Amino acid sequence: MASTSERRDQSTRIWSTAAAPTRRILLTSLPGGLGGAFVAACGGTGGADQKPAQAPPPGTVEWHVWDANPVWARVAEQFTKQNPNVKATVTQTAPSTDPFTEKLQAAVAGGTAPDLAMSSPVWVRPLVENKIYQPIDDLAKRERGFLESYYPAALDAFRVKGKLYGLWHYANPQVVFFNKSLLAASGAKLPPAGWTYQQWVEIAKQVAKPGDPASAVWGTDAPTSFNYVFNAIRSHGGSVFDDDEDPKKFAGTNQKTVDGLQFLADLLLVHRVAPTSADRAPQGNLFTAGRQGLCTSIGVSIGDVRKNLKADWDVAPLPKGPAAQGGCFGANGTAFTVPSNRNPASAWAFLKFLGAEPGQKEYLPEFGSVPTVKAVAESEFPRQPSPPASLKVVTEAMSYLKPLPKMQNLDLQKVLDAAFQSIFTGQKTARAAMTEVESPVNQLLKAS
Repeated sequence: MASTSERRDQSTRIWSTAAAPTRRILLTSLPGGLGGAFVAACGGTGGADQKPAQAPPPGTVEWHVWDANPVWARVAEQFTKQNPNVKATVTQTAPSTDPFTEKLQAAVAGGTAPDLAMSSPVWVRPLVENKIYQPIDDLAKRERGFLESYYPAALDAFRVKGKLYGLWHYANPQVVFFNKSLLAASGAKLPPAGWTYQQWVEIAKQVAKPGDPASAVWGTDAPTSFNYVFNAIRSHGGSVFDDDEDPKKFAGTNQKTVDGLQFLADLLLVHRVAPTSADRAPQGNLFTAGRQGLCTSIGVSIGDVRKNLKADWDVAPLPKGPAAQGGCFGANGTAFTVPSNRNPASAWAFLKFLGAEPGQKEYLPEFGSVPTVKAVAESEFPRQPSPPASLKVVTEAMSYLKPLPKMQNLDLQKVLDAAFQSIFTGQKTARAAMTEVESPVNQLLKAS
């Protein structure tokens, strides 16, 4: 599961019950009926105490998205049905996100910018710096109760230097899945409340039985994809930059950062409780196959685990490191790209639609993620039938998640990720890799 986590943070899957016969189910089929809950919580635009939304003036809105999922076209169709004076269209770039930002920037440079564009958290700062995204603060502040209805983390991850540039459709909190049956058979205790990194290693050691890849049993994964690496760094009290909100200087050689990175490497290479890429390559998903005790993943993976793991299982919060409980906000959202010479009213109406009951009613069943509207997430998401029994853990994670460092350009991510992976494959120690990358990272920061 860890190997697919970055992909899932961008395009994720299922909000289903254990017996759901199809991938897409109606929100009203869940206990409590989410459709009604959205209306009560959001008032159609995100705040229960707002005045009724006024119809936008006649116009058009173009939305660029990064995949071919038909749910996005349904969202646009529903918006146009409810706002017949505004025609919403969707341009889809598939099947990968890789060329998406390049095409978006080319459209802006060529004067053919869309009104709205899908966004990943790591894109926000670079595309703000390139003047692709436009702030929405003035528009949002006119809507009484609108911003207050969202989780703070769901807004902070779309802010750059205090300005807000879009809204996340949903959140993907990171939690730890655990195979209760496998832990019990190994004599290991279940992750206790407030568990720690030390307990993480202890449980993993009790479960792990490394050996022939075809039959080996692993205690845990090592969550080493880019978004997850920062969990270990922050949990040890470290940081890669002097300031995560506005990085100016590389700080990745400090001992706490090195310790966090080395902890992940040791799970793979020293303790041998987590499978390396070579161990995992021919084996498929080791956790859902019942051959891995713990797995760090996002809440949306619940659907896959329900379908594929034939054992008793549950979820736990991320463990606490030596300094903190660290988790990074993952999501899928839409940014405001409307050119300054175009009337933003239609685009704003559509963006509000995405973040409230009408739009979410279409796409949340498809992706199974946590709503970013607090009242809906906390009252309805945990009411799905088990497993897992501890669904509330997923929404509670929203209280300690923080945005990833707001790097000014995408090259910074590529340089850092290459350094991280050199550590986790045993090519370099954490100290050596961070020392080696210090100069090129500082050069990129200076050039930004």
